[in-house]
Amino acid sequence: MDLSPKEVRKQVRAGELAQPGERILVTTDDNKTHMFKVTEVTNRVVRGDKEAVQIDKLVSIHVRQPARERTFVAIFGTVGIIYTVTVLKALDDVLDDIIK
Repeated sequence: MDLSPKEVRKQVRAGELAQPGERILVTTDDNKTHMFKVTEVTNRVVRGDKEAVQIDKLVSIHVRQPARERTFVAIFGTVGIIYTVTVLKALDDVLDDIIK
């Protein structure tokens, strides 16, 4: 969704684009980017732990969403590896018993 800088500022002030706890990437009117976790949003600034950006200087904002797909792959990939190792270990034990 491409918003004009004016609309970005309006929606940030209204609490629609940046909420405490969210990780955001913002671009300011001096073409600098800032990435931080939001701790507070006031009528004048979006604040993180170590920096604050004046809302009047915002040009764009991107709220970083957690990558659910990566989380899914990580969880089920780990479970799959554990299962595979367990099965291979059991097969190794069975083969050892047959050979002996």
